[in-house]
Amino acid sequence: MNNNNPTNAVLVNQENWIELSEQLSKLDQLLIHLDCLNDGVAVAINNQVVTKENWSTQVINNNDKINIFGAIAGG
Repeated sequence: MNNNNPTNAVLVNQENWIELSEQLSKLDQLLIHLDCLNDGVAVAINNQVVTKENWSTQVINNNDKINIFGAIAGG
């Protein structure tokens, strides 16, 4: 998908617009679609962190800005 704002879509990591559908209406569905559903991931929607316990119930809406962060080992 291009970087233009399509109708009924979310912006992921400030780069890609993903169109929403009935199969992509919850956060966990989006993470599965993006192959990002794992233990080393944190997610924020519109700058609000969503706890992993809420991924399966968190509805995603048109124009939401979703940031997916991967854990990095080190110190």
